[in-house]
Amino acid sequence: MTEVSNPQFDVPQMNYQIWQNNQLSNKLMQIKNYPVTIIQGVIGSGKTTALTNVLQKERFQNVSWYEIKSSITTPIQFWTMVYNSLIENNLIPEESKVLFDSNNIYQSLDILIEDYLLPQEKEIYIVLDNFEIIKNNQVILETISYFIELSPAFVHVVISSRGQVKFTKLAFWKVKNKVLLIFGDEFQLNQKQIEEFCLEKHKLLLSSYESEMIFNKTDGWILAVDLLADRISQRVRTEKIINDIGRECELLCDYLDFALLDYIEQQNSELNRFLVQSSILSKLEVEICNNFFQINNSQQLIEKMITLGVPIKKTSKNTYEYNSTLKEVLESKLEELYDVNQLLIKAKEVYDQENKVEQLIDYNLKINNKAEIIKIIKDNAEVWLENNNLAPLQRAFEIFNENDLKNHPRLLVYLGDMYNKSEEYHQAINKYQQAERICLSEGKNSTLVTVLFKITELLAFFNSNKCLDYIPKLKRQQKYFSKQQKRSFYKLKVVELIIKGEFKDAELRVEKIKQNDIDAYRELKANILFACGKFSQTEKLLEKIRFQDHSNYLMYHTIIMPALLYLFTGKLFSAQRYIWDELSESNCYLKKLGEYYSTLVYQLLGVHKVNYCRKQYTKFLEHTKDCPFGISWCKMAIYRELIFWETLNGDPEQALEYSDLALKEAVERKDILAQGMVLLLKGIAYYCLEQFSQAEEALSQAINELVASGAELHLFLALLGRAEMFYQQDRFEEFKVEMKEAINIFKKNDYDKFVLNRTSLFVRDPNMLVDLFNRAQIQGVETKDIKQAFKKQKLKGIEHSPYYMLKIKAFGNMELFRGRQKVEEDEWTRKKSKELFKLFLVHYGEFISKEKICHFLWPDKKLKKATSSFYVVLNNLNKVLEPDRESRTGPYFIVKKDNYYGLKKEFAYYYDVSLFEEFIRQGKNSNQDRIKMKFYQEAFEIYKNDFLIEDLSNNWIINERERLEKKYIDISEKLMKYYYDIEKYEKAIEIADQILNKNQYIEPAYLYKIMSYDQLGKKALAITTYESCKRILAEELDITPNQELKKYYKYLKISN
Repeated sequence: MTEVSNPQFDVPQMNYQIWQNNQLSNKLMQIKNYPVTIIQGVIGSGKTTALTNVLQKERFQNVSWYEIKSSITTPIQFWTMVYNSLIENNLIPEESKVLFDSNNIYQSLDILIEDYLLPQEKEIYIVLDNFEIIKNNQVILETISYFIELSPAFVHVVISSRGQVKFTKLAFWKVKNKVLLIFGDEFQLNQKQIEEFCLEKHKLLLSSYESEMIFNKTDGWILAVDLLADRISQRVRTEKIINDIGRECELLCDYLDFALLDYIEQQNSELNRFLVQSSILSKLEVEICNNFFQINNSQQLIEKMITLGVPIKKTSKNTYEYNSTLKEVLESKLEELYDVNQLLIKAKEVYDQENKVEQLIDYNLKINNKAEIIKIIKDNAEVWLENNNLAPLQRAFEIFNENDLKNHPRLLVYLGDMYNKSEEYHQAINKYQQAERICLSEGKNSTLVTVLFKITELLAFFNSNKCLDYIPKLKRQQKYFSKQQKRSFYKLKVVELIIKGEFKDAELRVEKIKQNDIDAYRELKANILFACGKFSQTEKLLEKIRFQDHSNYLMYHTIIMPALLYLFTGKLFSAQRYIWDELSESNCYLKKLGEYYSTLVYQLLGVHKVNYCRKQYTKFLEHTKDCPFGISWCKMAIYRELIFWETLNGDPEQALEYSDLALKEAVERKDILAQGMVLLLKGIAYYCLEQFSQAEEALSQAINELVASGAELHLFLALLGRAEMFYQQDRFEEFKVEMKEAINIFKKNDYDKFVLNRTSLFVRDPNMLVDLFNRAQIQGVETKDIKQAFKKQKLKGIEHSPYYMLKIKAFGNMELFRGRQKVEEDEWTRKKSKELFKLFLVHYGEFISKEKICHFLWPDKKLKKATSSFYVVLNNLNKVLEPDRESRTGPYFIVKKDNYYGLKKEFAYYYDVSLFEEFIRQGKNSNQDRIKMKFYQEAFEIYKNDFLIEDLSNNWIINERERLEKKYIDISEKLMKYYYDIEKYEKAIEIADQILNKNQYIEPAYLYKIMSYDQLGKKALAITTYESCKRILAEELDITPNQELKKYYKYLKISN
């Protein structure tokens, strides 16, 4: 036998450092369990690399590798080469003699198996690479089937092919579990795998943004990923490569020329032409391709390309798409080989015949035909907008500049609609008003009516005073209204009444809408009920209103109303969750609203210092100055918060100045509800300045406006405000009259939800209202309904409420406030009183038995003496918490239940530790990572220092400190990883430092700090951080950094 030495029999050699897809590798390792393995993947999918990598790394022995060449056409040629490969790889003896000819091919296979393979009794792997060359040669396939069926169990045939392999016995092998199938999609990389691949092979650390760009461009096609990563590692900007991949990656073009186009040309020249020319089409739609090429077998050609390994995916029935990277390469090739202009004209003719409008946009963009695109927009925009299909419009408008649109008001309207649908409201109103000016100057009345409706509806959406200017403009055009426009105008008239705060009239008018437009009726009715303080009815209506598209709402207030309901009823965490979920990822305007209401939530929770809130509200007010929507309800709400803040925390004189500004704008809005609210707050500011006559005048005016508007909730609050003023002047009869009227409104509307909670209305501390009702009872006012509300909330001892809540800070040194008054150290006349209070904090929300308290505080005393000491200390603690408590009245803050004691009334306290744990609990209950991390971030911010750091000896405090620190580190690690993943590297470093300040042995903190420095281009700092970690672990724990840290450090040294 002639000695053979042929490269096609060599197992490809791989660098051991090459990246491997672990999931794919695990599947490839199973080839030892199957007689036959078939690996199918597109060109450049990494089939050979992955298989070779597994064979080498897992040390597979006895591998025969045969790379099939295009010259193989007969079974004799094929089996002679397989036979030679077995000899070349020392799997059968060199002296063996098997002759393959056409007469005895099966007999020769019998000899090969029985005489040379069976005696081996060892696992043998016969790899057939480039199998696509013979996959349609049925004669050769039959002989391979025969060989597989006859071979012993330790012989494994592994087939690697670009396209689909069809053995007649394949179905039988599947049933008998004799075949392992590995398909092309298993070779596609996901975003995480792209990052791993680029780091391992190219020493390239991609950001999540970059890996996402690469994934979207390549669909995980490893060939394209590899070549892109190679170019990026040469310091070429990722965006530049992604945006012009066909020209950037010449190597990719050359490779595809050689490995794909030449190969397909050899197979079928018609197919090659189809491949390149079809890249001029937007998509591979079978009927379009048939018409374009004047053929009837496009489906078969596309399927043929798929079987040959061309990366094509099916997107819908009879519609396919090239891999986006391949398409750009093919377009580049198209320019070299064909007349592109002629092909474009041909494509347009086909698109016209088939009425493919979106494809016609692409065509006209390529030839810069503005006139044709204008026609397409006018014919199709309304359908696209109705279906929320904005992509065609966005593409179409790319061609126009400002001058192009000056003579086309209808186009400006559609552009405004597109911005409106995209929630880019400033641009929308700008385009509508441009169209309005053109229509007025040219007398285009029909378009003018449309434009005026668009502007008025958008202004109505934002509750703007400018809406009131446009409604008369519309009214003057009534003779041009269609039937539908008449109905729309009626709805706008109801919105006008809502803006003006005329809710009684609005409630009458809205009923006429119910029959024709139930959605509009529900929305407008909900806004009216909400403004009047009828929250239960509002909630029921809101449950039936939920549009996917914000542009379907008549008023933005409906979108934020759930958050406001939560705020008004004290459900602060639900409010914050809704804000993050519905507003924080929205457009700029609604996002700002979300930020405003978040500040309000934090203020109510006591998270931020009061000065922070003032700065935020001032900043929000500044943002409204350049707003094209004029004076909105939101602006009035911001004024309200600033007036309220200055009244209670700052300068009441400044509150009066803000009141005058707000009142002027409320009058400009013609909004009697806003006027009533501002006057109410102005009266409170005067009251705080003890200017009682001015306070009475302002409060009386507020009550008149609120009665006129029908807003009973705010009327209730105004009556309480005036009652408090009368009480402080000893005008008890007038006090009783006001309280009786307020209680009647309370009874009528069931306001206990907000009376007994911290809410965003002016009563921020429920203890103040409780105190007011208690005083009313003493004066002989019937408060049965109020008492029932207390009972409903399971609140006992409420009649002893002081007018303040306790504010407790336990992270760091303990601080205690009675309302805004800090408890000074000299008030703790007994050390054990403070210790008892700390014990209650450790067991916050629980009751502790008297015996257990005695054991903790007086472990060395007998129970009788300890009990006596306990009563003395408890009495002293109650005096610290309530120094003005009258004799013979029970304590308010410390509750006794049988023989147990504790702090129990939740709305009587702000406690930072409780809030810290509640934020974590809310985060754990969140399904969305983004919202989960926002809650964790809030908890992170609250943890200013360790729990009660001044106590170093009490074990029960130390245990609680360790428990809380563990929670803190846990959420900090989650935040650190999250910020790294979303590319906020400075934030990740900041949190890593906080973790290491607590515990310098936490290795993940070092890793993420190092990786973040590296992403910021600060490799020297990254290396310094590793060396610091290594030193600390060696000196303190006598260990070395973990493998992940070592691996990353090695990468840093190489790349540096």
